[in-house]
Amino acid sequence: MLNKMLTIASITYLMLLTVTSLVHAADSSAPSPIQSVTTPYIQIHDALAKDSLDGVSAAASALGKAAQSDKTFPNELSQEAQALAQAKDLDTARDAFKPLSETLIKALGNDQISSTGLVEAYCPMKQAHWLQTSSTVSNPFGTSMATCGSTVSGKATSTAASCPMGCGM
Repeated sequence: MLNKMLTIASITYLMLLTVTSLVHAADSSAPSPIQSVTTPYIQIHDALAKDSLDGVSAAASALGKAAQSDKTFPNELSQEAQALAQAKDLDTARDAFKPLSETLIKALGNDQISSTGLVEAYCPMKQAHWLQTSSTVSNPFGTSMATCGSTVSGKATSTAASCPMGCGM
């Protein structure tokens, strides 16, 4: 009788360990709060870099909700994302993308930007910073200046890139 109870207790313990492991595995596959914000941000960047609004509204809404649900991000990030979600044309979307980018860059800081694998870039013509996935400049402020700007390491130094618009880079 005692052996039977020990066997049942052992099986119950193993089942509990298995369920706990599965719960932890499910939690680790969930996107982090940073990924919940940066993934739609990059979708927005990529669309704007192609002179497109495809998916921008939905991605901006998702970014706004993710930022709002995580208090590590400032309230203005969610507000700026909602303003971008309402943009009806490229100029308005790009105007809204600029402060959104500045707020996100400030909220993440250099260490978290590096840890996400993102690269900060800067366009002197638009006086705008943004994040992107590549070290090759992909300017979201228009395909006519797709490579205008530079990547930024820290806040003071930049790597010059050619500027087809004659911006002096």
